[in-house]
Amino acid sequence: MGTSGSAVFRRHCHAGGTSRPAEATHAQKAGETEVTGAAGADRAKPPGQAGRIAGVTGEIRVRGAREADIPAFCEIVNPYIENTTANFRTEPQLPDDWLDEWKRFGDRYPWLVAVDGGHADGEQAGNERVVGLAYGSPWRTRRAYDWTVETTVYIRAGHQRRGIGRALYGRLLEILDAQGFHSQIGVIVLPNASSVALHEAFGFVHVGTLRDVGYKQGAWRSTGLWQRCREPAGAGESAGGAGDQPSPPLTVSAVTADIF
Repeated sequence: MGTSGSAVFRRHCHAGGTSRPAEATHAQKAGETEVTGAAGADRAKPPGQAGRIAGVTGEIRVRGAREADIPAFCEIVNPYIENTTANFRTEPQLPDDWLDEWKRFGDRYPWLVAVDGGHADGEQAGNERVVGLAYGSPWRTRRAYDWTVETTVYIRAGHQRRGIGRALYGRLLEILDAQGFHSQIGVIVLPNASSVALHEAFGFVHVGTLRDVGYKQGAWRSTGLWQRCREPAGAGESAGGAGDQPSPPLTVSAVTADIF
């Protein structure tokens, strides 16, 4: 995982890198990102540096996930498992499950949280609460898929529509671009208009639907696949059909030295 210090770039994002929602604008200011409400400005900063979101009901930072955040993962995600079809699990995801995944994949893929560290009533930042998480995970395990990653974001109930999902996803994609991942895949259980809108705001396009692949809450459920590529499909192929072998993606700690 990341260490303290300034963010370090060892790979530059492709010119067609992270897309932003239409209302967002970019400017560097004091090394921090602030987003004010849904119509606020998202000021870009180097991937991995802790970002701050000034919301209507408090102040939110985006930082790297820590082991101490894992109980909050359960609090956030298990209601989706129990009460919705957005997650195809049927049993709660336990802290040990999350810890195992975080230890295995936490330096290959970014794991980020949004924390509410201050409130309108003056509550101190030391009482921060995790209100969202976003992370990457393997799309497939065979080696040819090494440059493709599945992306996921969850927001704590009651904290939707504060721009938290956009802030988390924007930072996640910036880091993945800096690492050198070529393709990101979002898997969305249909229908889910808000998730579709979030993905398409960041340049994901619908590439297919898997019909009736899961049975949950008394009905067959379909999933849609949304994909974001750093280059047009096939752009890395030569006329003979075989392009140069890309460099392996860098680790998270190689490109982000200050996400905590």
